Amino acid sequence: MQPGAQLAQLIDTLKSLPHLEIDGVYTHLANGYSLDKTFTHEQMALFTQALEQLKAAGITPRLVHAANTAACVASPECYYDVVRVAALIFGYDISPGIKNRLGLEPSMRWTSKVLNVLWAEAGENVSYYRFFVPQRRTKLAIIGFGMGDGYARNLVTRDTAHNSDVLIHGKRARLLDLNVDVAFADVTDIPGVAIGDTAVLIGTDGDEEITSMELGEVGGTSNGHICCSITARPLRNYINDRA
Repeated sequence: MQPGAQLAQLIDTLKSLPHLEIDGVYTHLANGYSLDKTFTHEQMALFTQALEQLKAAGITPRLVHAANTAACVASPECYYDVVRVAALIFGYDISPGIKNRLGLEPSMRWTSKVLNVLWAEAGENVSYYRFFVPQRRTKLAIIGFGMGDGYARNLVTRDTAHNSDVLIHGKRARLLDLNVDVAFADVTDIPGVAIGDTAVLIGTDGDEEITSMELGEVGGTSNGHICCSITARPLRNYINDRA
């Protein structure tokens, strides 16, 4: 909504509702993740005009906020009463410019277990609709997670070169298919994979790491989408290091 006539119409509506109290006003920075702050500053100028128009009409919200995750780190000129930290809570600094200038560490680790290990010969089919047909003898790890847990389906396609990975024994294992309850990973080149081994979907294992930001890039979406898609089914274990 633009300041001026549009906002004036809203103000008239608000004043016709005497039992409604305006507690907060905010804007969302559409381009806060860009190094070029031109559009952000244009947007903030309009927001300032809107705040002045509200004040002139006798509306003084208790809270005003504009800074999203990126602006929290890189654009302190966008601070008002509160900020919206979003991805920072998970330990991901997605602000432009300097990488992870706050020195954050990811706060979330998502793991599952290897349920079975099988060999598939070249030309055989794996999973529904013959989704994966190996070109070589392939060792498969069947892992206990799937779409029912909120793992994004578009992270796993028939074009395995563009699929996401999991970590097993500190090595990357490419996902080959994803069902509701199980996933299939290629562990041909990872020695010793066995039933009960841990597979890391998000987090670190040895020197390797998979982040929700990486999964967002693979799936053509945001890390926020990856995190928010996780359903209530995976068991949560909350750890308080201060205890």
